[in-house]
Parts: sequence; C-alpha cells; structure tokens
Amino acid sequence: MQDGAPSHIARCVKDVLKHHFTEERVISRQFRHLWPPRSHDLNPCDFWFWGHLKQLVSYDQPRTLPDLKDSISRHVLNISQNTLRSTVEHAIYDFKQ
Repeated sequence: MQDGAPSHIARCVKDVLKHHFTEERVISRQFRHLWPPRSHDLNPCDFWFWGHLKQLVSYDQPRTLPDLKDSISRHVLNISQNTLRSTVEHAIYDFKQ
C-alpha cells in the first residue's frame, strides 16, 4: 500500500515501483497521482481487516495487555488465504465500479 508511510516512499521503493509500473499506475506521494486522504476505499485493511479483527478480539474479552496481544496474534494468524484472496478480489471489483 502506497499510503505515504516513510518506508513506502523511500527512494529504493519508488525506484522499484517505477521499474515495474509506469507513474500513471502508482498512487502515492511524490508521484503524479496522490493517495486520497483517509481513503478506506483503496485500503482493504481499513475497510475490512480492522473491523473484522476487532470483532474477533472483543469476543475473547482479553483482560490484560498480554492477553490482548495473544488474541490479536492468534486471530491474525488464523485468517485463511482464501479469506484474504476474497477480500482483495472484492476490493478489485469495487475499484472497477
């Protein structure tokens, strides 16, 4: 995700993006097309993942910080490849609409 995080706009990352894509296809700071502010439409983590994870972790009702961390880790590791693939495919479908 080219969301403007410093590691995402490092010169080496930008060079790789320029090599594999044209500037017309990259949405990021310091490219022709800027990333829209607070755009959950372009970020599957924002429109699906965090809400899904919060629901699962809330169900566990962790009482301590170590319990919370364990619950988060466990639920992240249990997300199947099919679920992730479906999420990305849904995002691609939405982009085309």
